[in-house]
Amino acid sequence: MPLDHTATDHTATDHTATDHTATDHAATLASAARLVADALSADDYLRARPQYRSYVLRHKERRRVRLGPNAVLLFESYETATYQLHEVLHAEGRTPTRLAREASEYAKLVALPGELRATLLVDGNDTRVCRGIAQRCTTPGAVMLQIGRCRVASRPVERHADPQDPIQYLRFQLGSDARLALSDASSVVHVVLADSLGPRCELPPLVRSALADDACSRASQTRIADFVPAFVSPSSTTQR
Repeated sequence: MPLDHTATDHTATDHTATDHTATDHAATLASAARLVADALSADDYLRARPQYRSYVLRHKERRRVRLGPNAVLLFESYETATYQLHEVLHAEGRTPTRLAREASEYAKLVALPGELRATLLVDGNDTRVCRGIAQRCTTPGAVMLQIGRCRVASRPVERHADPQDPIQYLRFQLGSDARLALSDASSVVHVVLADSLGPRCELPPLVRSALADDACSRASQTRIADFVPAFVSPSSTTQR
């Protein structure tokens, strides 16, 4: 079965790899800056939280795939990153330093154009198998997307991910063929944990559609400020 080499081969030369890393870094910094700029005050998040939380939970249902008894894959978005950031600040308290630090962390979940990013959560009861999955996810190809005739290998978002961490950030860099196949409603998309670490899972149509919108930059991003009740003064959403 042919591979989509435009999606998987980004290390043909050191020059290509260096440029790609520089692009990633700049994009992550931009996403972090946007998360900070969009962050609500603590009071406004308390008001917006019930509706926004309900919205994000529904949003996640179109992005979550269970890979057998030991792992869950959640395809991330700007909305899920925004929600995670606000929940951490809600639980731990908001300071300028914490806001900047957490925004830098959750910006890693925001995909670049033409790619998908996901969090793999290892949550099974078999300690040995779960440890193996977490360790494998720190290397390329731990998870495969089979999109029609195209295969796209995962890569860890972080170069030095902790192999003991049950939460791993992954990226899938989609070439033009894979993006086209993902946009085709007739395409069958499977997610596979490599090395027999889990079963082959077919993505439901709603999940495939959401990911196609992401990969082709068609997804409309919902602003958290829109969830602040109307009776709150608009100026309060700009206070930091």
